[in-house]
Amino acid sequence: MRLAILAILAVNAVSLAAEFNIKISAPMYFFPPVTKVVFTEAGSPGPGEAKHTALAEYGTINGEWKLTAKGPVDLWVVPKGGKPLKAISQLKLTDNTEIKLADYLGVIRCKGADLPRGKLIVTDHQDRGPEDKKHAAIQWANDSRTELIVPPGDYAVWISPDTGARARRISEKIRVLPGRTADVE
Repeated sequence: MRLAILAILAVNAVSLAAEFNIKISAPMYFFPPVTKVVFTEAGSPGPGEAKHTALAEYGTINGEWKLTAKGPVDLWVVPKGGKPLKAISQLKLTDNTEIKLADYLGVIRCKGADLPRGKLIVTDHQDRGPEDKKHAAIQWANDSRTELIVPPGDYAVWISPDTGARARRISEKIRVLPGRTADVE
């Protein structure tokens, strides 16, 4: 009797998952290189975090795929040499879901002509910097002359020189809008 009940529950749990057609698009000229796009269950840990479990991972930012999921999902974008970034939270899937990443993300371009070589760090505009205990990086890159993918918002940009010198803020408050590029000189 117990086995019959467990079998019925297992069949019901499997039948709750549905297969969805997903199309992700992003203008190739807009985003810096992305190593992969990852789908996780909504609220679960993202790539690089402990206990991360992906529903699906794709090696390109543009394409059409089938995704099997039970409920809402989170979409993560992993930029080359950067921090995995949650692009969309609690995405409710329908058949033939089309996602345009430029509707959810923006880009910070750092020209860095007068900057030393080093690591770029993007933080909230009120963050006190990398030396502060409460510091929280939103995105980073290992080159001072690069582009960084970020969600829309107001940010500060810091540089931590390769020489080991103290990190300094190179942009006080830069506003990033979805589908737009914000320049830091």
